[in-house]
Amino acid sequence: MQPDTLTLPAEKTSLQNWFLLTSLYITQYLPLGFFFVALIAILRQQGTPLEQLSLIYFIGMFWVFKFLWAPLVDKFNFGRIGHYRGWLLLMQISVVITLYGLSQLNIADDFEFIFLLCMLIGLLSATQDVAADALVYRLVPGHERGIGNSIQIGGAMIGNLFGAGAILMLYPTIGWEGCVYLLMIGVLLSIVLLLRFKEPKFTFEHPSIGQSMKRLATFWKRPKGAHWFAILMVYPLGVSLAYGLITPMLVDAKWGLDSIGFVVNVIGSAVGILGAVSAGWLIKRYGRKNTIRLTVLFQLPGILLLLLVTQGFTDQVTVALVIAAYFLGYTPVSAVLYTLMMDHSSDDSPATDFALQYSIYSAVGFIAAGLATALAGQVGYMPIVLLAASTVFVAAYVTFKYPFKEY
Repeated sequence: MQPDTLTLPAEKTSLQNWFLLTSLYITQYLPLGFFFVALIAILRQQGTPLEQLSLIYFIGMFWVFKFLWAPLVDKFNFGRIGHYRGWLLLMQISVVITLYGLSQLNIADDFEFIFLLCMLIGLLSATQDVAADALVYRLVPGHERGIGNSIQIGGAMIGNLFGAGAILMLYPTIGWEGCVYLLMIGVLLSIVLLLRFKEPKFTFEHPSIGQSMKRLATFWKRPKGAHWFAILMVYPLGVSLAYGLITPMLVDAKWGLDSIGFVVNVIGSAVGILGAVSAGWLIKRYGRKNTIRLTVLFQLPGILLLLLVTQGFTDQVTVALVIAAYFLGYTPVSAVLYTLMMDHSSDDSPATDFALQYSIYSAVGFIAAGLATALAGQVGYMPIVLLAASTVFVAAYVTFKYPFKEY
């Protein structure tokens, strides 16, 4: 292993670094939010069956398996450009080029090529996320991780707000090409901030690829490793099952794309930002253990309120309140888990460790959302909502027994 020069995280993260990290997570989710929400809504409006729509979630499978190439991000440096800064610049520039290719295609005639390029962006964004998470680990001290991971989720919600909300609302006016150009502009703004950022020289020993792969095999053998694995599996299950139902339910209720974009991805994301920030404050004020116990149960009201939509209460006020309640319970789940994942990561291989844990969490999310969409086509929406609610109690039981470390 080859050691780098160590620069320990500052006691307090600078405002400039907070701004950079926020921009990275915003632009990371801009195109993904558009694909996962806007593309599904557009195709559903054209009459695409729910079973086929569930395939779109396979774009997210790169996030599930990103731990397989995370050791490369930990290992290979870009010299003067910066270790993780180099990876981030490479990924974001590649995303812009791929988005330009998408803008030249027609969604009606070239869907197969569009889907392939969306898959490529999924790969690039997942790799960017590996580098961004490792940079957060290096830049943000342990006692600020709650805030840091709240910003991470808040940035994702802002990206979702614009990518899946505002841009979806503009789709009837500016069309596919105009929407993709807006996504390109958003990513370019983050590249400008990265070019102005000077990454510190971090001192740590780069594990070899073989050592990193061995760590992937032994990570869960640590004390309480199986218990932590179980928490990553069941803690986000309820909100993930429910998420796969929201857009198809509203399309089936004859909502327009602009209305879905506004209520789900503007109002919902705005409330989600509040939920994420609140989770960071709760972690700082009351600690990890108390916060995760609160947030695991706080998922339940937002999930159960979706039953109103299944029963025909689809007016704008009711749906807006339901979506707000859902996102208020959804984002703290992610913020708390991200903080704890970083707590379980190591100094030598933060990208690998975090990616391995995140892969479990994201696998549950994508598989559950896709499965919920597919099953709803067979049994209807209400049984899936009730199933999602029942999993919250399983998650609470598993979570309450785990000894969380405090900073």
